[in-house]
Amino acid sequence: MPGAAGQQSDRHQHDDGVRRRFSAERGVAYLVTTTPRLEGRSFGTNVLEAMLIALAGTGRALTSEELGAMLTQLHIQPSITPLQRQP
Repeated sequence: MPGAAGQQSDRHQHDDGVRRRFSAERGVAYLVTTTPRLEGRSFGTNVLEAMLIALAGTGRALTSEELGAMLTQLHIQPSITPLQRQP
């Protein structure tokens, strides 16, 4: 897996040491989470979607287009974390 990137939907700060050791053994260079880190934690995508639905106040699930527009408007982006030291 050298140079590969791993993806995960939720992340806790206390997992970082274990994840770095595991990734170093397999050559994974980056961890990509689908949601940004908020106060040291990356919440699951379902939690972020629920927050956006509540914020929109529509009382219904949002379309992909509506979610995308809100993510752009709120500047919400995935988190990309290097797991290995770059040369």
